[in-house]
Amino acid sequence: MLGNRPCTRAYQVVPRRSNEKIEFSKEERAALIKSIQGYFRDELDQELGQFPAGFLLDFFTEEIRPHYYNRGL
Repeated sequence: MLGNRPCTRAYQVVPRRSNEKIEFSKEERAALIKSIQGYFRDELDQELGQFPAGFLLDFFTEEIRPHYYNRGL
């Protein structure tokens, strides 16, 4: 059930709680950003700057994370 409506997905997204935020160390964040930049360069022939790669990392961390979490349950 999603709110008052039945969920039409095969899974439900767990609502994010404010205390569940994922934080990366500076070293982890730098390595993840380099990995994203490498993927864009190698697979998409696109150069992605550090800020756009960081924004993409933030997006995946906050918006996509609940879906991975639910698949792991």
